Amino acid sequence: MTIPPRLRRALARLRRDILFIAAGVPLHLVSPLLFTWAGILLARTLAATSSNAPAILPAPLALLVVAGYGLTETQRWRFRALCGVDLPRLRFTEKKRQFGYN
Repeated sequence: MTIPPRLRRALARLRRDILFIAAGVPLHLVSPLLFTWAGILLARTLAATSSNAPAILPAPLALLVVAGYGLTETQRWRFRALCGVDLPRLRFTEKKRQFGYN
């Protein structure tokens, strides 16, 4: 049995698209998890149920700021490897926009 060329190309694109989406899911879960962690710590601080929450409250927010660069580089790699698109690096003046993309 021979697979027609159009179907073969469609299956190759489908495989590439599924890999692209699957590789992006973990990247998009990092930011909400860090925000959730910060929210839980803030709630514990305001409810006065945890005495060490104010000391570690800046940790998830600092991780989010530091992870912004790593997440952006990972997204650039993902686009290059799976789609063949080379995205330009952000310049230092455009760092504010970087966190909006994550």
